[in-house]
Amino acid sequence: MLSSLSRGSAFLGRILSVVLPFGRRRFAIVVLSMIIVAILQLGGVASVLPFLSVAANPEGFASSEFGSFLIKWLHLSDPRQLVYVTGTLAIISLVVASASTILSQIITARYVGDLGHWLRMQLIAKYYSQPYLYFVSRNSAVLTKKANADVNLFTAFLLTPLCDFTARLFITAVIVIGLLALEPVVTLIAGFFFAGFYFIFMQITRKRVRSINEVSRETSAGLSRLVQQFIAGMRDIKLRGAGPFFLSKVDDLSSKGVKAQVMSAWISGLPRNLIEPIAFAGTIIWAMAALAAGRLEFRRRGMAFRRDRHGLAFGGEAEQIALEHMRHDEAGIIGDGVVDRPDRIADEALQLMHGPGVGRKPGLGRARIA
Repeated sequence: MLSSLSRGSAFLGRILSVVLPFGRRRFAIVVLSMIIVAILQLGGVASVLPFLSVAANPEGFASSEFGSFLIKWLHLSDPRQLVYVTGTLAIISLVVASASTILSQIITARYVGDLGHWLRMQLIAKYYSQPYLYFVSRNSAVLTKKANADVNLFTAFLLTPLCDFTARLFITAVIVIGLLALEPVVTLIAGFFFAGFYFIFMQITRKRVRSINEVSRETSAGLSRLVQQFIAGMRDIKLRGAGPFFLSKVDDLSSKGVKAQVMSAWISGLPRNLIEPIAFAGTIIWAMAALAAGRLEFRRRGMAFRRDRHGLAFGGEAEQIALEHMRHDEAGIIGDGVVDRPDRIADEALQLMHGPGVGRKPGLGRARIA
């Protein structure tokens, strides 16, 4: 473990020794863009939580500090209007987070491209500063490869993936820390679920991935050997008519390599393609459950209010009347020109329990004492 960490730190140190001379200020800009994107991504994810809370229980959210601030600042008259406010804020936050990610990718790509250009020009200038004997004793193809192919390999296949991995890792860490602060229980449950999902997936596909890697390695080595033999022994191959044999061998190995690449790409992208619909479905199910729980809480609100006020419990016909009034109130139905409120409903149910003769007014109005 310690040796792996030491090798990794040495590797990063060598990369920084190449990157930092290009410009510390531009490197700091790239790092700062990653930090800003991580914060905005956290805001985009967290902005969905108030919307789900409002959709489940508008009155409960309106009584919170953030809900009271929104009502006061936007001069809202109905707590249910918070659904549109929080929904709009969530959409804006997600759009801003996506735009910041695109901008950060442009900044990183520009930085990597300019770094490659700077390295290439540094090598060319160093070649020009050398005496002529330097070129006599060296292969020009090797020097050309360093200035072109090696620079492209460093920027495209090392620095770009490293920047992308660092950005994703930092964004993930910030989002997880933020969600732990906001919803620790839900975040831990989701973390255990994702970890278990990836562990099971890796256990299932481990043998298949190992066989794909072996096929890729064998096809790569075999193709290199066959093509070299084919080109180097072209004279004997033509004299003996062995061309179709070599062509069939190359065709078989190349086809196996293509199949292995396709299978590798499919397996590597399968976890993300599976986890995204599972995550979205889980979010929708959680929102539906929260919405149902909020409606149930709204319907029970009147009884809880009355129990706290008088220490009484409703039952029988009184509870049915109160619940029916609650349904009318939730739907916004007005009886006698006045919307029934929970305390008024509770009073009528109490009169029903103790009054000598009680009748119900036809329609959706409140109860009357005969």
